[in-house]
Amino acid sequence: MKRIICTLLILCTLCMGASAEIIGAGYATDINAYIDHFLVPSYNIDGYTAVLVRDLENFGYTVNWDESTKTVNFYRDFAKPLTPLVPSYEMRAVGTKVFDVYRTDIRTFFRGTEIPSYNIGGKTAVRLRDLAMVGGVQFDETTRRAEIFCQDLEYFEDELTYIKTEFYGSMLLLSKADYAIQPVISMLESGVYDATVVAEYKAFYDEITDRFAKYKEYKEPYGFDASAQELWWAMVNMRYAGETALIMTDILKNGGNFASAMEDYKQYRVDSLEQRRVALLVLDEEMRTLTMFW
Repeated sequence: MKRIICTLLILCTLCMGASAEIIGAGYATDINAYIDHFLVPSYNIDGYTAVLVRDLENFGYTVNWDESTKTVNFYRDFAKPLTPLVPSYEMRAVGTKVFDVYRTDIRTFFRGTEIPSYNIGGKTAVRLRDLAMVGGVQFDETTRRAEIFCQDLEYFEDELTYIKTEFYGSMLLLSKADYAIQPVISMLESGVYDATVVAEYKAFYDEITDRFAKYKEYKEPYGFDASAQELWWAMVNMRYAGETALIMTDILKNGGNFASAMEDYKQYRVDSLEQRRVALLVLDEEMRTLTMFW
């Protein structure tokens, strides 16, 4: 473990360089970046959509660091298991500064070809467009979605609708629900009832309950039943979490003890997050299966 920590510190020091000169900044963006239909965290650097190389390791990329030449070489490894990141929601206005960009002498290679890269304090970021192995970046202004492909795959329209709209739309709604419930939990932990906080969350809870009900009626295309099922259970547990949180607010208002209910709430949240993670893994398996089948 100590050896791993030391290696990470060396990498960070090399990336920062001696002077750590700031040459730019990275900003929050409303563009959702997709790589082979998987949503990857992204930022705006110099007007380009950029992603962290470290994050790509979760989506089937192998990253190699050569200390002797100060080079990073990474590539899409289709044999590597995915450990996809569950989408998270952050309430940051578009254009909000997220990090500084530093000058570096480290060179970055994608599949053996050198590409532009950015040093953001010990982490390497690259432009989405430089990772496109099949065609260029596909951008939809209406949905604010930027997408690239590392393999030439074709899907039917209903499959694309499921992946882009139903599956990830629900994933993003769940992440927003994670964010929206936090003021309620903070209120409960403080022990001071706040009617405004409760009313605002109740309105959001009613909204997502309606959305979840619509998803229950949705019929996913052939071959995606397993990921749809996992996502449905993630919704169910998030709804139970919200319902339990509202029950706790009533208990707090009436001066009762909600310790037991809080434990139930935490378990619902844990189950929902795990089901989202599994849904992403299952989605990848389903996509691979359908590609081989067709």
